[in-house]
Amino acid sequence: MSDYIKDVLKDAIEEELSLGGDAGTVIARIGEVLSEEGYRVVAL
Repeated sequence: MSDYIKDVLKDAIEEELSLGGDAGTVIARIGEVLSEEGYRVVAL
């Protein structure tokens, strides 16, 4: 995983947690960010 994606995910996670997010919303946010960056995300 590139440093760029790591930084983007780290920022998104920190933002979600600062808004009072829990594990479920953090996972959802990770999926959104990866999808926006062009990764294929499959929810199981």
